[in-house]
Amino acid sequence: MSTRYRSAVDAWLVLVTALAGGGTLDVRCGPVRTQIPLDRIKSVRPVHSFVASSALSVDRLATTYDKFGVIMISPR
Repeated sequence: MSTRYRSAVDAWLVLVTALAGGGTLDVRCGPVRTQIPLDRIKSVRPVHSFVASSALSVDRLATTYDKFGVIMISPR
């Protein structure tokens, strides 16, 4: 695998996009896509964590939804 191709794949797997619109929070991280209806979100709180997550930053927003669902997203 060429270095250029490998770098593009690595970037695709690491970059996270979270968009709110149309009544859902759409989170995309490489091939993984999650849609969370806004009315199912229980809380959003700031966290400072080094725990592995799709968010690149250590300053994150922990979004709690449903009964046990938590997703960490970077606010920027």
